Amino acid sequence: ASGTLKFLLSAIKKQPQAAVSLSQMLTTQRRIADISQVDKIPLPALMFQAGYLTIRDYQQDAYQLDFPNKEVRDAFFDSVLEELGELDTWVVNRSAEKLQTALHEVDLTAFVSIINTYFARIPYHASQHAKEGFYQALFLTFLELSGLPVQGEVITNKGRIDVFCTLDKVSYIFELKVDQAAALAMDQALHQVYSQRYRQQGKKIVVMGIRFSSTTRDIADWQGELLDEEGNLVRKLVPSEV
Repeated sequence: ASGTLKFLLSAIKKQPQAAVSLSQMLTTQRRIADISQVDKIPLPALMFQAGYLTIRDYQQDAYQLDFPNKEVRDAFFDSVLEELGELDTWVVNRSAEKLQTALHEVDLTAFVSIINTYFARIPYHASQHAKEGFYQALFLTFLELSGLPVQGEVITNKGRIDVFCTLDKVSYIFELKVDQAAALAMDQALHQVYSQRYRQQGKKIVVMGIRFSSTTRDIADWQGELLDEEGNLVRKLVPSEV
């Protein structure tokens, strides 16, 4: 009872990208019941068996898992932030309203500036050997702890959206890369037509390609496009925009 969370966080530290897909994820009965090899238990099974995930829905042969309530969800992502980034949640909480405003107003320059402020507070040794999963997990955690409705690893008929966030009037599709061009991330999101899943919902859609740098350890470059609810280009969004 006293070591469960520490055990979970140890598993997440070894495979941080696995934490991205935990919210509203689909899995099978076999995967969440398979605990035959203690050192190789899939993270969803580990979370489910420990009571940090519960069954929200059943679709044919798949279960939809999610956190049982907001308190468990917040506590979990608080712990992820502390374990991966060695940060206290107040760092995110005090700028949460500004981050929400930036996304509501589609001010991506301000949004990236706030996110980079968080990454600047992560100790050097915590991200020294970080891979893409590390940045993706923390990026999603920053949005989670800012009170935004967010999902990771969203499956479409063409591939997986790294991070998805939906607000009242606009939805965001984030494609993340490490040490690869932001243009490459944008090309992937546009070529795979990730926006198609969220069209005709009365909301504009922002597709954003982000490049994290393993040298500067933050967002080094980004590109974006604002689409109407039918997926037509409204305008391009670039870092020089003010």
